[in-house]
Amino acid sequence: MCARADTRQSPSWPVTCRTRRGRAAKPADCGHSNDTRLGIISGVLLPPTQRVRLRAAPDRSKKAIARTLAAAMTKRHWHRAAVIKSTADASVLGGVVVVGDDALSVIAKTRAVATLGEALKAAVRCAALDRQRRALSWLGGHGFAVPRWIVHVSGVHEGRAVQTLFLEALSGPTLLGAMQREPARASAAREGVGRLIGGLLRAGRVHRDFKPSNLILQGEGVVMIDAPIRRVRPLGRGAALARMLRDLSLEPVGAGVAPPERWLEDVAAYALLTWWGRTPPAAAVEAVVRRVRSAVEAHGDARLRDEPVEAGELPRI
Repeated sequence: MCARADTRQSPSWPVTCRTRRGRAAKPADCGHSNDTRLGIISGVLLPPTQRVRLRAAPDRSKKAIARTLAAAMTKRHWHRAAVIKSTADASVLGGVVVVGDDALSVIAKTRAVATLGEALKAAVRCAALDRQRRALSWLGGHGFAVPRWIVHVSGVHEGRAVQTLFLEALSGPTLLGAMQREPARASAAREGVGRLIGGLLRAGRVHRDFKPSNLILQGEGVVMIDAPIRRVRPLGRGAALARMLRDLSLEPVGAGVAPPERWLEDVAAYALLTWWGRTPPAAAVEAVVRRVRSAVEAHGDARLRDEPVEAGELPRI
């Protein structure tokens, strides 16, 4: 199932433009504009248009519907979509797709199958988008708030083998955007963020890129829009907690944003409360905070390689 589009709200996926050397780039460097209203883009990897095959669907019992959705997604004018992220071998695009009577706000994550190793991984369904699809399914099945994926396809675009994972686009500011413009809302999210971290630890998982621009605020909840999760052994969960809190702290430092007062302390306390199932002693929270702050200082230069910019209204494609 897919959420209906609400064009009065702006799906807030962070828009970045990156050069091949990894530095933040101006629109001229990339060959396209980050202004989602400008229309046609160039030099961006697009979803497949030839030899399109359905790779996976959320409901295997409804393959006919899934094939119809796959055809609807791949036959759109993705060259007119909003560019959320673009590199030489990957892209994230956003647009509103009309299927029947429904207008769906959709994110298209596309990756090139560029090497023999990637082709072998794709053959055994272990490519990056396969892992992300399975992670989203696992998280959603275990009660975590994540975008629903619609269909996963493979095929060819302009002679290049590609895979695309289509997901629903979500409305709401990112946590980083709230820290910059709505500090009261960001402050109110500390419990949700902490409980999300604690829930992952209780489930034996670590999120490997737990930064504020990867979290969307929806009402009282916090939604992960990216899912690079990995299993973590029980003895490694303390390190996993420190890693996620470090990633949560680094991006605001690099963006020059001051987090709310006692932000780290409260998020750590809620994380430990959810993980342990009991109120953590103050000494335990202080120990975690010291460890995280030491890790942030040891990281050195925290300046952002890519400046996240929240997308505007997604165009109809």
